[in-house]
Amino acid sequence: MTGKAVMGFAVALAAAFLLPAAGWTAERPAVLDEIAASVASGAGAAVRFEQVVSQPSFGREVTAQGEIVWRKGSLYWQYDWPNPQTYIVDGKEIHWVQPDQRQVVSLPLGQAFETHHAVAALLGDPGALDRYFKIESVADEQNQVTLELKPRFDNAQLVHATLMFDRAGKVIRMIAIRDAFGNVNTIRMHRGGTRLKPSSDLFDLSRWAEWKQLRPGGTDG
Repeated sequence: MTGKAVMGFAVALAAAFLLPAAGWTAERPAVLDEIAASVASGAGAAVRFEQVVSQPSFGREVTAQGEIVWRKGSLYWQYDWPNPQTYIVDGKEIHWVQPDQRQVVSLPLGQAFETHHAVAALLGDPGALDRYFKIESVADEQNQVTLELKPRFDNAQLVHATLMFDRAGKVIRMIAIRDAFGNVNTIRMHRGGTRLKPSSDLFDLSRWAEWKQLRPGGTDG
């Protein structure tokens, strides 16, 4: 996987939380309501993140940093380093803003898992977890809840995911995804040190209206 593919796959996993939830069984873990509530009530919340992708077959690690901002029904994901780029999730689509190519790539959230966009699909709306994952286990240790997740879909780029939620701080602390090749993509989030403000301008796509608009499988602008 290329560096950009790894980053994009991370974002789509977060965006899945913005999709409508499928029906849960009676065994639905109660902590999912807490996670969903933290995302909903955290409208306007911002966190910094550090991303580390371990690639054992190449004997290397790829790192990145940036910020994530939540608003009701929306997610703004910005990479500051090493490759500045932005993802905006509006509840219906993921928009990948690529400054180096002066273009915006948009695709429906429902197609997120068919591409390399993934962690954003897992950060948007926890209510959609059952749509894409089977929950293998739930561990609660001193208010740190860890969910082990197995995807319901067939994709070599994602064979297992782990989500860690801080019950006391009401914030998702960590997401890790593993692919079929042994690569592990880990994103850790923490509050404080953020520069972005959750204003409506932050989510305004019109500022890139003059750039090339791409819609895979659809009409390009």
